Formats: sequence, structure tokens, C-alpha cells
Amino acid sequence: MNWYSQSPPNWSGSESYNLYPSFDMTSAQALNSIIDNINNLISILKDPSDNTTLRTDLSTPEYEKMSRHLSEASRALNKIAYDYKVISPGLLTPSILKLEDDIKINTPQTTTLVSSFQDIKEEIKPFMKTKEHKYHNIEPKVDNECINIGNTFKTLEEAADVFEEYARKCGFNICKGNSKRDVYQEFACSARGRVRVRKISDQSKQRNRKSIKKMCKCHVILRKKDDDWVITTRKLNHTHELLSIDEIKKTAKNRFIPDEFKLKAIELHAKGEAPAKIQYEFESELGERCTWSMKDLYNMLYRYKSGN
Repeated sequence: MNWYSQSPPNWSGSESYNLYPSFDMTSAQALNSIIDNINNLISILKDPSDNTTLRTDLSTPEYEKMSRHLSEASRALNKIAYDYKVISPGLLTPSILKLEDDIKINTPQTTTLVSSFQDIKEEIKPFMKTKEHKYHNIEPKVDNECINIGNTFKTLEEAADVFEEYARKCGFNICKGNSKRDVYQEFACSARGRVRVRKISDQSKQRNRKSIKKMCKCHVILRKKDDDWVITTRKLNHTHELLSIDEIKKTAKNRFIPDEFKLKAIELHAKGEAPAKIQYEFESELGERCTWSMKDLYNMLYRYKSGN
């Protein structure tokens, strides 16, 4: 419901707000400002891998830009409400906009006064709570002495095996990070980094799988000293939910079929064995070491039959 009045009513009892601060823009400029700021918010917050969710792994510069666009859009909405004498507690939000005269933002349409980044950040915190915040800065309660700073390894392969075993117990996969030949090597959680937007002309080929990237900072860095590799840096905190050992086995990285079992499966299938029976034999023989599923086996046989 909207109220129309020349002067705004007092919605908070004895406490009153100056709902209509001075605006140095027209209604048309305000409308253009709203459109531009909304488009900018979409470009910052939209998750390219899932249209139904918004990004939460914002960097500090992105968070500041988002806050500024929200503030500018709010002031532009207030300007239009003032000009058209539309008064609604749901629209005008003077308590959110703590204006500071010494801060100005330039836009193609107008120059508006906006809240400082810190003020806005504190105001919108309640609206930014997401599932990721629940898991922010988690360090697994798993023995990590095997990857203590100062531990040495003869080869990078040996170090990778140790870190991967630690990761499996914690509930995450690892990947190689930054490196320089014979100088240093980083091993990190596979959720490191942010989602990369890939432009695909044929939308039918766009993958639907959600990205695992969560801006995770868990990593270790090894440096070459004489003939050994020494752990010089480690950070074991995660920004995402960790998986169980059974869930880790089902992740894409671990659902590979070793070559010897690929050849055996192809041979059995050529003799007329059904994929379901072949998978049952593998599971009976390998037990927990059989990390691939029936679907993985079927896809492998299909690709082989298709010549891919």
C-alpha cells in the first residue's frame, strides 16, 4: 500500500527522519542511475554456473562496488519517490543511508553522496548471510603433523601423496597451484580460486554442473633446498563444507577407472557380458578401492564403442 502526501508522516513515533535529503539529479537521471546500478549488481553477483543463485565469494573490491551500487540505487529510488510523492516505509530507507558529505561517487548521470564502505557493510551484513558463511574459516580436526612446516620430502610426488592422504581424511581434494621449476611448488584445495566465466556461442554445450570454486585458501608451499623439498608455508582453513570419506570417493577427480580395469571391462563386454555384471565383479573384487560407479563404467564403454 502507498500513501500520497506533500509531507511524509512520522513512522517511528517520536523519532523523525529527514526522508528527503537534497538531490542534485532529475527523475529521468535517477531512473537511468537505477538501471545502470542494477545492471552492475547483476554483473557482480550473478553466478555464471547457476542462474538460480548469487555469488557469495566476493573479493573486497567487489564487495565495495556492490555496496556503492546499492547505495546509489537506493538514493535514486528515493528521488523518484520524492518527485512523485510516493511514500512507503518499504521503499524509503533513511536508516540505511548514513550520508557523509566528504564522500562522493561520480556516475555518468550524476554525482551523489553515498555512505562509506564500512557504514554500508555493517548495515547490510544481516542480508548477506548464506550457507558459505556457516563454513567460513574451518580448520579440520585431523592430525596434520605430516605436513608441518619444516617437513622435508625427497620428491614432489612424495609430498603430493602425503598432502593428498591428509586431504582425503579431511574431506577435500587437492590440485597443483603456483610453481616455478626447481624453486617452489604449491599444493592447494581444489576449491581454490573463483568461477571462470567461459563464453560459449552454442548455449546447448554450456555445462550445467555447478562450479566447486569457493575462494578457498587452504594450501601448502614447498621450496627446493639442496636435494630436498621443504614445506615453508601452510594454511589449513577452508571456506566451504568438507565431505565425508565416502563422498570424496564419489567426486569426479576420484571416479577414474584404471587402465587395467578399462581393458578388462572392454574385453568382458566384447564377450557379451552386461555392464552391470562387469561392475558387480569389480566391486566384489576391489571393495572400497572401486571408486567408479556403474554410470562411469557405462560411459567409458560407450566412448570406446563410439571410437572417442
